[in-house]
Amino acid sequence: MKVHGSAPVMGIVLTLSLFTSGAGSSSQGGAASRLLIPVADAESMLALYAARGRVQIGLEKLPGSAEPGLPREVPPLDLTGVAAVEGVRRILSIDPRYVSRDVKGILNVRPKASAGRPSELLDRIVTRLTLKGQSATVLMDRLPPIFGLAPPDVPRPAKGKLVTLDLQGVTLRTVLNEICRAEGTLSWTFRAQPAQDGVAGLTLELRSFDGWSSGISLRVK
Repeated sequence: MKVHGSAPVMGIVLTLSLFTSGAGSSSQGGAASRLLIPVADAESMLALYAARGRVQIGLEKLPGSAEPGLPREVPPLDLTGVAAVEGVRRILSIDPRYVSRDVKGILNVRPKASAGRPSELLDRIVTRLTLKGQSATVLMDRLPPIFGLAPPDVPRPAKGKLVTLDLQGVTLRTVLNEICRAEGTLSWTFRAQPAQDGVAGLTLELRSFDGWSSGISLRVK
């Protein structure tokens, strides 16, 4: 897979932190259970929908902005039997700052142009990323070099299904979609904070239907 383009030039990476969490318990009912999503902010609703509905979502989150006013004392959103594309559309009707698009089975949610672009980092070109029979969490150890930082000294524990990918000349957004598609249970969330004194922060997290997550936080110039 090749996409032509030039990579944006990144400055010095100042700090790096990694985080993982283990599998949590699940209280899902049988096949006839209703899929009810309590009305809250879009990020929380999408995360819950991904976990309960086993829907794969890629979310580019708007940073540091107030959530729109939410209706009070309203019943949860009933998405039982609703197609994933329509389910995400109904969730986003509560927060009109976002738009969604189905990218080969991964529902990408990103801010509308009118809401502003929090970061161009997801459009950064990844020269090459190869995973051969490895856990998707290995991706978290591969990301620091993309931003100019050495990988962590201690690799994070392997979690999830093994994947094999060979990607060249694609954006970071495409990398995340392909990792999630190949693994089969993952969604991703990306959040960038506006630069302060020339330093911007970003957080990227992979989260599985099975209750575990793995993420990375960076501060970059």
